[in-house]
Amino acid sequence: DYILIDFSAFIDLIDLIGGVDVNVPQAIYDPLYPDMNYGYDPFSIGAGWNHLDGATALKYARSRHSSDDIDRARRQQQVIYAVRDKVVAYDKIPELALKAPQLWAELDEGIDTGLSLEQILELAWYVKDIPSENFKNGVLGWEYVQPWNYNSASVLVPNREKLGSLLVEVFGPSYNG
Repeated sequence: DYILIDFSAFIDLIDLIGGVDVNVPQAIYDPLYPDMNYGYDPFSIGAGWNHLDGATALKYARSRHSSDDIDRARRQQQVIYAVRDKVVAYDKIPELALKAPQLWAELDEGIDTGLSLEQILELAWYVKDIPSENFKNGVLGWEYVQPWNYNSASVLVPNREKLGSLLVEVFGPSYNG
């Protein structure tokens, strides 16, 4: 299924759990980071471990001017895993489950999903018991995409001939697409 979270709900969610810790592989300086009013809000973060509040986590996940879309996708996954790690490490799932109806009401406008609140809670209880080394993820790196021009815009599309190896890496050797 899916969960889409708008910027405001993302910030609120990260702040709700007390922020996240991420290991930034290389410093980022993005003088053209967009603010919420079509202007700029320059963003910089040093390499190494950083504790990010919601607004900073959003900037870290969205920034693209110091690198590229592939690095941005890696950072987005890194933030998702940091949220999971924070919630599991501090055993916040029982606390959050008790507050779930209230939190859902507060964040609902900024979340679009095909899952019910009950299904999200069931997934959270299940995910908390999975060791982090059992998670597999992948990013569509340059080796899996090809540039394409669509209506005068440069876009990247998956190269389906090369994508199979990544899918097997993420989903296991029995994956048959």
